[in-house]
Amino acid sequence: MILSSPKPKHRARIYERFTLIAHQLRRLKNYDSLYAVISGMQETSIHRLAQTHAAVSLGPGILKDWQSHLKLMDPRGGYVHYRRALQADLSHGRAGIPLV
Repeated sequence: MILSSPKPKHRARIYERFTLIAHQLRRLKNYDSLYAVISGMQETSIHRLAQTHAAVSLGPGILKDWQSHLKLMDPRGGYVHYRRALQADLSHGRAGIPLV
């Protein structure tokens, strides 16, 4: 979706939307889809778009949430942050959609 537009400004708006979608997926505890969105946004073809990233305007709260999502779904350490979050959800009786 991000690469479908030829203009950096339009790609930046789509990137911002996916960031907001990731936030909602985390709120809904849909870890599988959250991981899919994060993985897609970290692909080399997206990561190398310097003009697009320069045009992205996220508020400090959204940017902080995005960094939190990246840390949560970081595969280093065997997904330790994700496993803790999922366990906390389950121990509080909140259902979540785990990584499949």
